[in-house]
Amino acid sequence: MQRPLTSSSAVNAEQPVKPSRKSWIHLIVFVSGFAGLGYEMVWTKMLAVSLGHEIIAVLAVLAAFFAGLSLGAFGLNDRIRRSSRPARWYAALEVVIAVWAVSLTWLIPWFNATVPAWIGETPSALWHWSVAFGSTLVLLLPVTAAMGATLPALERVYGNLFGPGRHVGAVYAANTFGAVFGTIASTFLLAPALGFSLTLWIFAVFNLICAAAIFRLATTEPQKVAERNQTASLKNTNTGVRRRVLITLFFTGLLGLGYE
Repeated sequence: MQRPLTSSSAVNAEQPVKPSRKSWIHLIVFVSGFAGLGYEMVWTKMLAVSLGHEIIAVLAVLAAFFAGLSLGAFGLNDRIRRSSRPARWYAALEVVIAVWAVSLTWLIPWFNATVPAWIGETPSALWHWSVAFGSTLVLLLPVTAAMGATLPALERVYGNLFGPGRHVGAVYAANTFGAVFGTIASTFLLAPALGFSLTLWIFAVFNLICAAAIFRLATTEPQKVAERNQTASLKNTNTGVRRRVLITLFFTGLLGLGYE
């Protein structure tokens, strides 16, 4: 996550932070992580029908998932940083995730019927993998980009409410635990019992619940603090430091997924 943009002293001076808000944020990101990795597992199973082998589906969905996350976070980060209402951004992004996830219950069957003709009966390895990765990226890009953009939005919301860098680790932990439970629940409980389409609908409902909960926080979000500190943050940005940090994060991500 990027550095939060408000000072804790300014936030506390304008509006005391209620402990219940922190619990709500943790619950929201837990549920969002639960749905996010649940989606990934279901998409992998569904796309294995057309991509030729489940390992290709696993890698194609994984690559599309992380590519979409990075593109969404990068593409919308500046607009979200300049916004005085990042909680509303977060709510809107959760709605986009829900809508596109539901749409995939119809789009993936169409995709599975169409892509084998693009791949062909005896494709070269390069063509097979190119079609598998490229088509999957396009299919999932709206939902994965929205997921990625929730990260800077959540960082802004958290910074406005609790100050810079406070307890961000707890938020990350809540989101990761949600992802763990979402992976297990979708693979062993929901999808076998309810089927893929209904499971996607259930996760979409979770996204809508997250949107409604975060939108409730938007009504009490300290707007003036966010606007005032946004200008100071942009003025203090060091381009060289940012570039070195981004390069370091790129290679840590490269190594991390390589290990996986």
